[in-house]
Amino acid sequence: VCEGVLMENLWMWVYLFPGWFLLAGASGCTYECMTSETVNAALSYGCFKSDSDISSASAAQNKDDLQAAINSTEENESELIRNAAVVGYLLQTGQSISTILQKTESVRRTEIEGSWTALKTELVSLSLTIKPGHPKYFEYVSLLSSMVAIQTAELSLVSSYQLVQTNCKVYKFISDLKTTTTPPATTTTTTTSTVVVSRDSNCAYDCMSEKTTVEALSYGCWIVPEDATSQTKFSMLQSAINSTEETESILVENAAIFVFLLQNGQESNSLLSKSESERRTDTESAWAGLNTQIVLLATTITATHPKYFEYIAMLQLMVTVKNTGVSAVDGYLLAQTNCKVLKFLTSLTTTTTITPSTTSPTTLTSTTTTLMPTTAISLTVSSDCEHSCISEKSAKEVLEYGCWNIPANISALTDQQAKYWLQLAINSTEENESTLIENGAIFGFLLHYGQDMNTLLLKSVGVRRTEAETAWQSLNTQLVLLATSINPSHPKYLEYVTILQLMVTIKTSGLSTVDSYLISQTNCKAYKFLNSLTTTTSTAPITTTNSITILTITTTTTSTTTTTSTTTTTTTITTATTTTTSSTTTITT
Repeated sequence: VCEGVLMENLWMWVYLFPGWFLLAGASGCTYECMTSETVNAALSYGCFKSDSDISSASAAQNKDDLQAAINSTEENESELIRNAAVVGYLLQTGQSISTILQKTESVRRTEIEGSWTALKTELVSLSLTIKPGHPKYFEYVSLLSSMVAIQTAELSLVSSYQLVQTNCKVYKFISDLKTTTTPPATTTTTTTSTVVVSRDSNCAYDCMSEKTTVEALSYGCWIVPEDATSQTKFSMLQSAINSTEETESILVENAAIFVFLLQNGQESNSLLSKSESERRTDTESAWAGLNTQIVLLATTITATHPKYFEYIAMLQLMVTVKNTGVSAVDGYLLAQTNCKVLKFLTSLTTTTTITPSTTSPTTLTSTTTTLMPTTAISLTVSSDCEHSCISEKSAKEVLEYGCWNIPANISALTDQQAKYWLQLAINSTEENESTLIENGAIFGFLLHYGQDMNTLLLKSVGVRRTEAETAWQSLNTQLVLLATSINPSHPKYLEYVTILQLMVTIKTSGLSTVDSYLISQTNCKAYKFLNSLTTTTSTAPITTTNSITILTITTTTTSTTTTTSTTTTTTTITTATTTTTSSTTTITT
């Protein structure tokens, strides 16, 4: 009887709290990432059952056990596996089963998406340390490819199984890379306060090469005793930046930011009075200032400059941060990049001087040009530019058209590099490449048309578009007026008809709705054609008392006694002669 009562109570607890029962032995779980989307793999991943128990049980029994483990009534096996995979991953990252089971499936999904974003940022930050030759280089590249595949497919649309599988692998990879075990939490609040830390006053601020406590202490020139243990070094770093952070990776990030701000001229006491958030903001502002300065050097550091290749390397570092997002990038990577760029700018001793500031990013001043951060970051334009019309919709073509001076061979740029330079050239933050190219094409045409670059930078995208449309209307009028002088025997007759057809295409599509790239390309060709003629055509209103020829362009066939129709397209070009006694003739196009 007693045995019966005992078993009855036991099964009641299993029913009420299935996860507690099944996960009783999961504390030592190694969380081997799933390799297949099956019930057995899900049970094994979360350590819900031992491998021997899984293999000896029937498929139906294993499914029932998986439902019990995650407290689910889901009958669809695929959905059940995905939900179990999510639970397994949250267990892997340190959450308790009781906490996980209190959350809805939607909340769990949101958490693994957030984890993916955090893992991606940390993985990208490792690019400076894991290079060809590193024992884990190929594994690292493979994981980066997996993350890119998810980002390309759009995170919210990726299956939970694929997301968990990728997160699991990256999580394990990053954990295995940690060479120093995170120090255990202190039992008293006075542990770090008793550590005395002093700094070398002649600090050279050698930029960090690894995300470790030792590297952070070295970067800040904090003097470490030779016999200091790992725990002592960790406590010294906490004390140096007045932090109670117990996670090494986060502490090192905060320390890297702290030291960079010291390097950039801020006082230690001032920094200690600021919150970590304020220090981060200061570092991001410094990045923006350094980015402006490094870009403005493009006109002086050319391919023949002794520091040209180092300069390109600095630009690539800034591009990495920009592409990740300065507000989202790892604090260690941000500080490391800032440190290298600041040192590079400081090294230009023959032509420049560095003036540190305690309240703003370092200002670079040249003996000939003041390179201060400005609202509009701009490159110069070649004075002898031919403005070759764009032949394809690419950032490289637009850069060639605008003749912006950049410190590299445009044809050798990658698409990403060309996009970055175009953003700088027209002072744009547009990330959609197609839209950026359209805006750049309009900008390039207005430069071609004679406008000043600095004036254009002050105008909005909408204003530039309006001006390009106005230019089209003016060019169209000038072309129409040439109908009386460019006849079939004229050497440029065929080119003239081709340009007219391009103008008709835009008119038919609707000037206000046509693609900006097409407007710029057509305007460029029309403008070049008009400039190529030896006879100057006036764009001013025409006054006459004699007969003139009016060219009417329509998209339907017109039947009149004076009509001459082309047969190459459906567009009819009609010429008619009229006499006016008015002092002004209206030209209709």
